[in-house]
Amino acid sequence: MKWVKTSVKDFLASLGNPISYGGSHKIFENPSCKDTVIKIGKEVLKHASVFKNNEDFCPILYKIVDCGNVNENYIIIEKLYCDKAKKDVKNLFKDVKWRNYSWFDYFDLQRYTDLKEHINKKYLPLFERIREIVLAIKMSDISPDNFGYDINGKLKALDL
Repeated sequence: MKWVKTSVKDFLASLGNPISYGGSHKIFENPSCKDTVIKIGKEVLKHASVFKNNEDFCPILYKIVDCGNVNENYIIIEKLYCDKAKKDVKNLFKDVKWRNYSWFDYFDLQRYTDLKEHINKKYLPLFERIREIVLAIKMSDISPDNFGYDINGKLKALDL
């Protein structure tokens, strides 16, 4: 058997097109394991430090690769299913925006209590779960694109 040394840059190039991306990262299918994804970019080490201690609120962290180059650092995390989560969170956001509230109301107990009393009851479990996530990981980038369901249907955050 002949061993071939592959550079990180070559490995990352071999992943093809990203399945998702944000301002400072890209997410790729993991060709080695269909239940995980590879997240690459400037803030992935910061994400890893939060993910590793918050598996109830974030994807499970399987591997951290610090290449010494912020653009090539990557982590391997649990694959979350985002299409349904995005739709569900968008519907919740529409309901909340209609009532003219801000997502920062999750942090203020009085505003949160007021919002909870006026929100459509069908969105209450999702609203409560998002609040749990936001408070647990001090999430600030609260958008429909940053949530996904794990294989058991539990909502988790993909970003901070």
